[in-house]
Amino acid sequence: MRAGFRFKGWRVISAVAIATTAHGAYALETDFTGFATVAAGRSFGACQPNTMSTRFADACTRYVADWSHAGVYTEDWSASQESRVGLQWDTKLTPDLSGVVQLTGRLSPGQKASVEWAYLSYAGVKGWTFQLGRKRVPLYYYSDFQDIGYAYNTIRPAPDVYGWDVVNYNGGSARYMTQLGEWSIRQDFFAGNESSKNTPYAKLFYDAVKTIKWKNLVGASTELNYDWFTTRLTYAQSKYEQMDKATGLPDAQPSGATEGKQKFYGIAFNADLESWIIRSEFDVADRAEFAYKGRFYLMNLGYRLGKFIPTIGVSGYRESTPFPDHYAPLKNRTTSAVLRYELTNKSDIKVQFDRASESSDTTVVGSSKAIAISYDVVF
Repeated sequence: MRAGFRFKGWRVISAVAIATTAHGAYALETDFTGFATVAAGRSFGACQPNTMSTRFADACTRYVADWSHAGVYTEDWSASQESRVGLQWDTKLTPDLSGVVQLTGRLSPGQKASVEWAYLSYAGVKGWTFQLGRKRVPLYYYSDFQDIGYAYNTIRPAPDVYGWDVVNYNGGSARYMTQLGEWSIRQDFFAGNESSKNTPYAKLFYDAVKTIKWKNLVGASTELNYDWFTTRLTYAQSKYEQMDKATGLPDAQPSGATEGKQKFYGIAFNADLESWIIRSEFDVADRAEFAYKGRFYLMNLGYRLGKFIPTIGVSGYRESTPFPDHYAPLKNRTTSAVLRYELTNKSDIKVQFDRASESSDTTVVGSSKAIAISYDVVF
């Protein structure tokens, strides 16, 4: 379990379960579910320079498919960058109290199986659900089910939008759901901390081991749904700090400070109009106090043709900085073409082609093309 407020998910849930059983107040209901994605891909195109860590120095081309977990395709075929499996244990402890634990394993180099979710959930107040433990930071529309490849029509949510140095947090959240006429309304509030040791994200840029801390994280989102239309608005903020493991000291940011405040803003517009599938997100990551401000987006258009869903998409990520002498802003744009085939009502196969074009003043990753194929299943 990573640091933070050190929620011991397994121990807390087990203790409550034992206590409940001992009193004979409620018969436990337990459900085991899971998901898996097996994906293989490679990058290709003209050789490009880069300013990534030395582990990518010999690669002719590179395509970052998963920034958060350092999933990078090179010109050699690999099934390690995005393949994963997850097992989830849901236990109803009382009519109002339940526990969830999710263990996820990845084939990404240097990564082990980890507890992605471990929380208690209480729903004893009408309309409200309160949760305490370890969860995924809910910055985006797909955040809650981002690892479940079967849940969306592309192999991955666009990396230009999805992928930050911290994935999970330890803390608490509250959700309120209600109906207003024909509109469904869901409001979420969350707070906590995370200390990501030996973070995979940092391995993309540093040879040294880094710990990244998001402290005093707070945020809220509102999701509105009307029949075929869904929109979601999000805001989050925290303190940011990066530590060097070898020295135990915080790294200086481009501003010269060792920590600063970051803010995230986002809005999603999604629609399912008969056979048409529209997905879009527009976001801002404001770290201008100590480094940069990033603006990014994705737009996908899909169409159902029996068991096939062809999808085209475009996404982009562009940074600006008040510290040009100490920070090189990243500017990237990606176009995608995807074909999904529904094998069963619980599995699919996808093929995806991406063309990433970087226009940064100092090349970070470089432009490239990428091809990948995946098999997704839920069980």
